[in-house]
Amino acid sequence: MDIIRPEYIAACEQKRRAPKIKKVAASLSLILIGGNLVPANNGVESRKLAPEAIEQFVPQADPEQLDLSEDKKFASSQNQATEQIKFQQKLKDFGSWVNVVASSQPEIKNHPLYETFEQLSECESGGDWNINTGNGYYGGVQFAQSTWEGMDGDRFADRADLATKDQQITVAIELQEEAGWDQWPTCAQKLGLY
Repeated sequence: MDIIRPEYIAACEQKRRAPKIKKVAASLSLILIGGNLVPANNGVESRKLAPEAIEQFVPQADPEQLDLSEDKKFASSQNQATEQIKFQQKLKDFGSWVNVVASSQPEIKNHPLYETFEQLSECESGGDWNINTGNGYYGGVQFAQSTWEGMDGDRFADRADLATKDQQITVAIELQEEAGWDQWPTCAQKLGLY
């Protein structure tokens, strides 16, 4: 009787198992789709499976369990942008409201130069705060358009003659504080202002 070595027995055993494993693997070949094992060969090659066929094996996720962090971040940034636009609009509306309130400026009537500019207007335009004679000067104290715009008078109106008396006096006071009475040389001299 020949002695059979253990290596020979192991090799024979391996050869005998190999065809069986191949047959099982071929008949039960599985692929992994969406975390589920799915038969790869149902008479159709796996690469030719229609999306509908694959969907039946892919577990349907609950929308509330999905990680929508990117979508949420995007939506959050969209909301922030929308909120910022709304805030800027409110701020702009508030600024407009402040301009309207400032344009009435009841306190300007208490300014020490208010009556002086009323008198100056009598000399400059006959007291007509809406005058536009076409000479390039507008309103009660005859602002040049460049001066009106330079003093930010257009915050009230496009031209001095379109602004209210109080608005014109407000700009005139600012101009006088910045440039003195030289802006109205003839009438200021007549009134003894310099």
